[in-house]
Amino acid sequence: MFYSETDEEKEMPIIIIDTEGLGAFDEEQNHDTKIFLLALLLCSLLIYNSMGPIDETALNNLSLVVNLSKSLQIKKGEQATDADEMAQYFPSFLWILRDFALRLEDQDGNSITMRKYLENSLQEQKGMSDAIEAKNRIRRLISQFFLDRDCHTLVRPVEEEA
Repeated sequence: MFYSETDEEKEMPIIIIDTEGLGAFDEEQNHDTKIFLLALLLCSLLIYNSMGPIDETALNNLSLVVNLSKSLQIKKGEQATDADEMAQYFPSFLWILRDFALRLEDQDGNSITMRKYLENSLQEQKGMSDAIEAKNRIRRLISQFFLDRDCHTLVRPVEEEA
């Protein structure tokens, strides 16, 4: 257990739980969902890390959020019916992007913040196909479940990045 000083100089216990990565080949199908759900319910800040930029693969890896909507029970015997009801139980979300090499710019070449980069990545895609709708559902649920969210990037650790 770690202790951190707050503004009032009080000690506050901090527990850090490091869960295993997602997508283990030697586990049953809902193993990742159970671990992810347990971590969500125990923490006040969920730190999720992945490599590279936020793209369709990175978002698909977070598709466990979609499965959580089927698994989470608010009261005994009752499943949550909508994302707004479930969002009150979800922690803050921090997405760490390791080995990040892109420039944080909008379409016009203006600098944007890491948070804005995340929000842009969560914007729904245009189109009406089933594949587009599946991608948009993941984006929608991440946005609805994690009301307080942020993003930070880390460059690849090398001696001379330039």
